[in-house]
Amino acid sequence: TQSVKVWIAPDTLLPSRAEAMLEFSGRIDAFPQISQAELTADLRFSKYGTAVTITAPTTDEVLDIARLRGLLGG
Repeated sequence: TQSVKVWIAPDTLLPSRAEAMLEFSGRIDAFPQISQAELTADLRFSKYGTAVTITAPTTDEVLDIARLRGLLGG
């Protein structure tokens, strides 16, 4: 199941909110112990045109899938 909703601000015609949902069931090759999962994201946008500073994270660690599988009981 997949769905995406986007709200548009009527005064600016810019997106003010986006909601996405992904739901699945069945076998996942990378995580065979998981048979069902759901991911929901709700993003809200504001302050268009405001200057921001984006910096890279201070860590150089990467996601180790084998470690993640261990946390899930695999």
